[in-house]
Amino acid sequence: MCPGESLAVKDLFVEREKLLERIKELEEKVKTGSTTSTTPQGPQPVQPSPIPASVKDSTSADSPVANSGTLVVANGQSRYLGGSAMPLWLSQEDALDTRPPSPSTSPAHASSSSLFGPASALTYAQAFAQLPPREEGWLLAESNYRHLAWGGSALSREDFAELYESLQNTEDTHLSFQKLAAVFIVLALGTLVSLELPLDDPTGRHYFDMARQCLVNGRFLTHTTLIGVETVSMMARYCCYAAMRRGWDLAWQLRGLAMRLIISMGLHRDGRTWKLSPHDLNDRRQVFWDAYSQDIFLSRCWDRPPTGIAADQYDTQFPDTCSPYELYRYKLAVLVKQALDESLRITPSPYSRIVEIWQALVKAEADVPFELRCRATTRAMVSRYTTTAAADEATPEPSRRDVRLAFQQHALTLDYCAGVFLLLRPYFVHALYSHPEDPTQSPYGDAYLAVIERSSMMIAMLRSIHGLYPLLSTRHWQFWSHAFSGAVCMATVCILSPGSALVTLAMTELESVIALLHSILASLPRPELRKNLAWLLQLRERAQAKISAAAAPAPSPQPAEDAFEHLSLVGWRTRLIQLGEGRPREPVPSMPAASLPEPADWYDNTLLTSRLPDATGLSPDFQLLGAPVGQPFPIEDWSADHDNKDAALEMLGLWQ
Repeated sequence: MCPGESLAVKDLFVEREKLLERIKELEEKVKTGSTTSTTPQGPQPVQPSPIPASVKDSTSADSPVANSGTLVVANGQSRYLGGSAMPLWLSQEDALDTRPPSPSTSPAHASSSSLFGPASALTYAQAFAQLPPREEGWLLAESNYRHLAWGGSALSREDFAELYESLQNTEDTHLSFQKLAAVFIVLALGTLVSLELPLDDPTGRHYFDMARQCLVNGRFLTHTTLIGVETVSMMARYCCYAAMRRGWDLAWQLRGLAMRLIISMGLHRDGRTWKLSPHDLNDRRQVFWDAYSQDIFLSRCWDRPPTGIAADQYDTQFPDTCSPYELYRYKLAVLVKQALDESLRITPSPYSRIVEIWQALVKAEADVPFELRCRATTRAMVSRYTTTAAADEATPEPSRRDVRLAFQQHALTLDYCAGVFLLLRPYFVHALYSHPEDPTQSPYGDAYLAVIERSSMMIAMLRSIHGLYPLLSTRHWQFWSHAFSGAVCMATVCILSPGSALVTLAMTELESVIALLHSILASLPRPELRKNLAWLLQLRERAQAKISAAAAPAPSPQPAEDAFEHLSLVGWRTRLIQLGEGRPREPVPSMPAASLPEPADWYDNTLLTSRLPDATGLSPDFQLLGAPVGQPFPIEDWSADHDNKDAALEMLGLWQ
């Protein structure tokens, strides 16, 4: 009955009496908080709510509804248990292991970090000796904070500096190993984006492996700390950027692990509940929102359910010290989570719900501060800015002087566009599938035009950031993957609707991305980049053939059967791909039009004419200007020894 037989019979009776007393107290509270009434007879009218307003509005700490659970903090560690946790765990709420690591611990008992392999005999001094000379280390760290951490980092430059300086005079503890791991992963990230080192310099992978080993020796899965979570989160980012086999799969697993650690530490509950110090309170908020938002954005790439928690299961506030870019990105993550939830529904929501989220994204985008707006993408947003002058007036002048700000401007607009793209892409496909002769006449014609606009914005974004920083922009995969997604959508328009008035625009944008990919092949010789370029070249060839056929006498209004195969690249097809010797490649037939909800009642075809310039005379601004949009489509990491080399043609287009 009792773990370890630690309670005698007498002790059990004492515990039983305490439990009975507590039950009586709760019964008395229920009686005093309720009114007596007779049992109603016959049918009764439906009441607005069975919960009295006084109860619903209560925020008292004594209220069962307001129970925030238990947070245990000791020596940099923290452990959280919800208010309804099992009594067994609540009875051990103060059982944080604060003992120093034991050199006699056998590998069989070191399974807490088995996901990363067993702990090694590596000592702290040996690990510390693997750090580069101090000056070189500072240069790599600065490279990370200047060229990469602009996208958000829970470990600030100031905190890293303090951490880096304190490493030498540190005892051999679990926490010290985790701190050393954080330093190693910052150096690894700096190596990835250092313009003084060759692409994928092997020292970066060495620092990554050292960070992993230090985490294992620091028992980070049981000795849960903020610095440990930050390190796991940064390791996930490294996997996204490095040329690692299955790097994106590793990043996905690490993001999920970081969120599990966060929940186990109670970071999803705001620290003010436990009256933490302002410093600890802000640190916990920063770590939560950095990891939570990254988890959502990565899940958006894969169109998978995020590992995080529902919106009504956390109350952590935004950190007080976050930058304007971080604040708006965190707010955007909340909206993207809603779009992702709709994308993942087995039974689609009514189109009115899709429009509601779409409008929320557009409104939030309009509220972005002036200094964080991207001129190239704003010029391409012809649904709001009908002239170049209006777009320029609403945006700051592009500049190379502030690399951090420039990348934040482009990345923030990319994330907004990606949210819209994710939400509306199935309706874009539906419009092309059901009305190939003129998709704007589809009930989802507005979504069709919005996806085209966002694709154009994405492509213009890449042209802009690559024009500002030709070398550094090639290190950031997200700009290129989103541009590839936009180019695929443009090719889709040409292939499925070759008679559309937007074909000229679509071909212009497709050619633009092809030219950009050609221009960087020499400096970025990665197989996935060559495959993406080969994909676009094939799509261009097919698009040109379809356009020529459409111009011939009496073209068929319906696309040919092979045109529907192209939808596998755009997404929203049910497919089974079985790889291996002798296996045929037979995609499962799909009917994308059958799974979408009916259009909302508010739909009005007359509104479509305001979405884009006149179909017979597209403005040069719309053809030449664009910005980051489109959520990248998930891609398999096709290895060089893949059995079916042509299976790469089935990938969905996310350049890694």
